[in-house]
Amino acid sequence: MIDDGPKSPTFDAGQRIILPDLEKLGADSVDLILLSHPDRDHVGGTGALLKAFPHTRIAISQQFLTDPHLQAELGEWGMHTGDILWLGDSAQIRTGNFTLTVKDPPLPAGAPDNDGSMFIHLVNGPASAVFSGDADASTEIRMEPTENWSSEVLKVGHHGSRTASDPSWLFAVHPTYAVVSCGRNNDYGHPAPVTLQNLEAVRAKVFRTDLQGDIEFDFDAKMGFVPSTP
Repeated sequence: MIDDGPKSPTFDAGQRIILPDLEKLGADSVDLILLSHPDRDHVGGTGALLKAFPHTRIAISQQFLTDPHLQAELGEWGMHTGDILWLGDSAQIRTGNFTLTVKDPPLPAGAPDNDGSMFIHLVNGPASAVFSGDADASTEIRMEPTENWSSEVLKVGHHGSRTASDPSWLFAVHPTYAVVSCGRNNDYGHPAPVTLQNLEAVRAKVFRTDLQGDIEFDFDAKMGFVPSTP
């Protein structure tokens, strides 16, 4: 799993959304959760998942080892720093026939944790997808030469914010499908009009959780990822 949604005093995405969805998929365990960065809208559901699946491992960039927000979350989850898989600059993970290449951009001193968001390239033959957390445009540009990011599916950076989805990055990924994860009528105006324009320029078909809810793709060994969402 890559990130697990928000938690607030009145809502826990892990409990309310992810666990029911996993049950629908017939998944009775989660082996590994990759956390892109410590923002609560990306890590808030972890506690509920660990309660349901106590043997799940958590992986995050070692740059966040002393992050106070993450340390607070670990306390809530009943975990210690020694329980976490701390990833370096890069890692490669195999799950079935899929390979996940993980790249962690250097986080400059004093920079927001968004700029250290994990970049993940998921590949299995013709099927490929890219995830970049809340990384901004300057981070996207810095990461371009580190990997051949060309992919069928792009999880659009920072919920479709105008601060991400640089045209150069979108050209490098050149996705067939782009998925924007954002809340309905959110206060941030995500996705930004300029982001949608940039995605249109690379001819990506855009799916939005605020309009369509869950976005699902089926895997086909010959065709790659095939959207099952209308």
